[in-house]
Amino acid sequence: MRQPAWDVYETAILIDAYYKMLSGSMTKKDAVKTVSDLLRKRAINLGMSIDSTFRNQNGIRLRFEELSFIDSNSSKGLRNTSRLFRDTMKMYRKDKVGFSLLLKTANRQIGRENDNPNDLKGAGSTVVNAICKEPENQRKDDEQSLEHYLNSLKVITEWLSQRYSVKQSYDYLSDPNKSRHDLLYKVYRGSKDIVWVYMIYSSRTHYISIETEPEFILDVSLDTLCCDKSQVRESHPCQKLFFTRFDKITDSLSLICDSIERYFSADSLTVIDHISVPESEEKRQNALSTKEVDFQITVENAVLDCDLEGISLTDLNRIIPYASILSLKRIRDVSPQIIDLNGVLIHVDAIVDLDEAASKMHVLIEKLLQKNNGYVSSIQFFEYVRTDLQMFLNDNNLCDEQKVYDIARYLFSKIGWQGHYYEFSSGKHISSVGEKALKTNMDVIEKFARDMGGVFQWDELINYLDKVGMKSGNLRVQMKIGSEPIFFYVTSEKLITSASMNIDEAWLNKVRRALQNLFNDMGDHVIIRHIAPIWYEQLPELPQRLSWTPILLQYILQFYGRKLGARTIHSELPVQYDSIYSMVVNDDCILSSFGDAVIAFVIDSNIEERRFYAEDFRKLLAKGGLIGNYELINNLQRAIGNDSRFAWDASGEMLTLLI
Repeated sequence: MRQPAWDVYETAILIDAYYKMLSGSMTKKDAVKTVSDLLRKRAINLGMSIDSTFRNQNGIRLRFEELSFIDSNSSKGLRNTSRLFRDTMKMYRKDKVGFSLLLKTANRQIGRENDNPNDLKGAGSTVVNAICKEPENQRKDDEQSLEHYLNSLKVITEWLSQRYSVKQSYDYLSDPNKSRHDLLYKVYRGSKDIVWVYMIYSSRTHYISIETEPEFILDVSLDTLCCDKSQVRESHPCQKLFFTRFDKITDSLSLICDSIERYFSADSLTVIDHISVPESEEKRQNALSTKEVDFQITVENAVLDCDLEGISLTDLNRIIPYASILSLKRIRDVSPQIIDLNGVLIHVDAIVDLDEAASKMHVLIEKLLQKNNGYVSSIQFFEYVRTDLQMFLNDNNLCDEQKVYDIARYLFSKIGWQGHYYEFSSGKHISSVGEKALKTNMDVIEKFARDMGGVFQWDELINYLDKVGMKSGNLRVQMKIGSEPIFFYVTSEKLITSASMNIDEAWLNKVRRALQNLFNDMGDHVIIRHIAPIWYEQLPELPQRLSWTPILLQYILQFYGRKLGARTIHSELPVQYDSIYSMVVNDDCILSSFGDAVIAFVIDSNIEERRFYAEDFRKLLAKGGLIGNYELINNLQRAIGNDSRFAWDASGEMLTLLI
């Protein structure tokens, strides 16, 4: 029988016992046995089917070694720890309140927790006893009931006056002429007027007893109180004691409001199980965390009721109207019981044979990561899963690529199935975690380039992307070629990465010296096609003994030209990614446009003629190396642009140079 993955509550029990063992309050042998017994009992209480190997002592002993590895900062123990263990250990160290809440929930599932409603101490106990103790035969004697509530109110007032310096008097609050709307305390702390509401039914409503009064919901702000009878929910079970706790309160207000918590008793009880009166910030946070856990359970149960059909956040908000969309999103993101399948929330218990599918998905991901050098696309993963797990997909209505990706993300990112984690990003990438994580298309392409040693053919990249199922449309834009110094063309089919060239200050200095030598030998402007191949040997060596080319030189000048003291000149028309430009000039050169380069070529070549057919002049420029043989056919006028030194006839076929 395959062992189920550990959950956070089991981990809390394990960590609690681990630190008790370290403190010496129990031996390792006792700690191992205790944890094993507790987890097995918890599983039985939760209705799980277990065998003799489930959370047995040998397994617990290994889990302690994993905790030791985390606790010792990787100096001892077993290093194959799960993310769940690491995160829960972090909670134990930095969020004692949150951890205590987890442990409390786990103990409740085991049946160890025994909340005693009489176990209340201090001033809070006085308040609770004053409220909870109802007079006998209450409904038979309204006067006795009224006296009971007024006495309760007096006790609460005296306690609050001592604790918070309440300035309102008991006489004002207990005035029979005041309506229910006036039964509130205004607590003044500093310059802030903070409203703290405490519902005690007295005055003209004394005939309503605790046994018959339903839950009363108040929408409270600092300025307004909404306590109309229309807000009473008549269907709520009887025999409750109700207090109001606000959802939205300021920091100052929260200390007061959470001093007396509202807890519901079991359906058949006449008094509340427990009222906490926090004496510290830690206890206050614990009370708030308890509310969060209860809310999370409510959301999880609502999702479970929807079975495989699932439910959207919007529909979930209709079922739980008092919850905001933001709070529901938070529960969706943190709950290990909820899977988000392309916007539809499904409870993990609704998925059939998930653990078996997780095992096969893990094998597939490992296989594909090895095959693709550390990367899997959602498309490729879906094709493999559809072949190997067709029955699982059919049983759980997982019919498309996105849902399969989301299931895998839940298993190997959210909960870390059996300690296995992968990086899921952009809704389509799967890779190893840590430094090897691939989160964008660019990450995938850069990794491919690194695996190729920084130099690769364009077709090799296309074939790789097709193999892993990644779309290659508009690829040059994705790779930011020409806009950022990441990839440079060497030839029309070969590229190199800037990372592989190790471009640093020393590298740039070597290029700068080579360019200075070029300008010293050939003048401040040089036709790029006229640069002798031997000159390129002065430039830094390239990886894989790759030879420099004019195209690569152009890319270097495009991004580092200012540091190198040089720039390029090309036609006014958009140029291809692998086109060779017209000239390279130093920063002091007066030439700046393609027209300048053409005029300089005519003068440098001692061409005396000034009137040409446009096509003849284009061929002259091509022969001189200023453009390629098949460039600018029928486009020479547009390439030169609006330059007054070039006069064209109406047809654009004749050109006169005005120099």
